[in-house]
Amino acid sequence: MLLRNKFIYNKLIKVNKLIWKIRILIWEIQWYFTFNGIKPNSIQSDFFSIGIVTYVDRYEVFFKPLIKKLTYSFPNIEINVCINGYHDKDIQQKYLVDILNFLSKYENIKIVKFIEPQGLSKLWNLLVKNSNAPRVLIMNDDLIIRNTFSNNFYNSNILLSDFSLLNRSWSHFLISKNIFERVGDFDENFLGVGNEDEDYETRLVFSGYNILNKQIKGIRNISFPTKNFSYSENMEISNKKYSSVNFVYFNKKWQKSSIPQDGFKYVEILNCYVGPKSEINV
Repeated sequence: MLLRNKFIYNKLIKVNKLIWKIRILIWEIQWYFTFNGIKPNSIQSDFFSIGIVTYVDRYEVFFKPLIKKLTYSFPNIEINVCINGYHDKDIQQKYLVDILNFLSKYENIKIVKFIEPQGLSKLWNLLVKNSNAPRVLIMNDDLIIRNTFSNNFYNSNILLSDFSLLNRSWSHFLISKNIFERVGDFDENFLGVGNEDEDYETRLVFSGYNILNKQIKGIRNISFPTKNFSYSENMEISNKKYSSVNFVYFNKKWQKSSIPQDGFKYVEILNCYVGPKSEINV
């Protein structure tokens, strides 16, 4: 029964990927016709770079169309790509050949690659530290952007901020090196994926920052469901798609309350009051 259910689930994932391929193909056709004859935004900015973490499961369906659109929409902006590792080394080696060949045509893209899977916190840290600009727009690899996004982004004045979410989501956020100096890096004790955003927002709040948010049209996070994780074939998960190891570590570091308490602060991403636990120095 378990094998049969796994077989059915894998089939559904493949069908879902096919549906998304068709959707993205339609959007790319729309993109071509709406951009035909219109020049991309040619702003030269040393004010920010773009950073993306990706891995093999997102490559064909999401990552390649996203890179094509970003390099067209932001032709003069540095883009840093962290290619995460994968538990199957043979698949990873073939994937690296394909993705490095694909990215080699873009002069403004810098690459860091891994064979072994790394925690998302470590990869986000690399996107900030490897940037030649003081701010980084960190983006998920399963995003859809419209041809209006770049102008909406610039017109929002988000680049005047040291930190801001886009559309109240950690799937796309702007962060500065100034913030890293004051709040610190993303906590690399989060060894998988998940909860590192909740941790950093909590640390921002405890450091006295208001969580800024800019509503910017033209970008959409797909949150593509998968069980094909980087870390292992049978990774223990929490909340349907995140690493249980991260969930456990977060709960060792922070405690939650539905009501105000001494030493607690309200954290919007968690929709509750949060306080540090003594067993981990925050």
